[in-house]
Amino acid sequence: MSLTAATLLGAGVLLMAPGANPSAKADNCPDVSVTFARGTDEPQGLGRVGEALVDALRQNTGKNIDAYAVNYRATLLQIHGNDGAKDAIKHIKDVADKCPATPQVLGGYSQGASVVDIVTGTQIGGVGWGDSLPPQYASHVVAVTSIGVSTHTYVSALQNFFFVKDLVSGLIKAVFFGAIIGWMGCYYGFQTEGGAEGVGIATTRAVVSSCVLVLITDYVLANVLFRFIFAS
Repeated sequence: MSLTAATLLGAGVLLMAPGANPSAKADNCPDVSVTFARGTDEPQGLGRVGEALVDALRQNTGKNIDAYAVNYRATLLQIHGNDGAKDAIKHIKDVADKCPATPQVLGGYSQGASVVDIVTGTQIGGVGWGDSLPPQYASHVVAVTSIGVSTHTYVSALQNFFFVKDLVSGLIKAVFFGAIIGWMGCYYGFQTEGGAEGVGIATTRAVVSSCVLVLITDYVLANVLFRFIFAS
């Protein structure tokens, strides 16, 4: 993770959590509480990115920062994000009830960023999912950081930059490219002679011819498809 990003976040926390915080210290509360969800397949705990974030915050603010690792299964299938959100929300509420003057930071890396999306109520494709943080506790969270590509980021980018015509044109091109490669292989294969040396020469000619024809065909198809068929 970027040290600069951690420094900026630390500066924000420093501003939001001034040194004079008598109510927090009187209750033996930390200056800042960080709740962080680790990335996919990282071991239990904050994960390498979460640890780097907390270390950077402590170094740049000089404050007593408590770090809580969200307890959830960060598996490859990413089906336990809502469990992580519930655990994160429970901890945020516990800290807010016990130490109302302690500002809190919510963060997540990779799959953990998706957990953050659930907690903050970020919608994906216009649809909300999972359990979000109750509004009355929102003011206790002074900073939110999502590191890596979350589900929300991926889906949003997909909606903005994916076009069906790109998929269709790719499938059409694949048919032509496959036919060219098969045709060149058969053409030079049936003309092979001269033993192993002849096989090597024929293979080279088939590969070179296929590459050249694929490039030419790609240019022609791109012009035909996007200038005429998918022009709009």
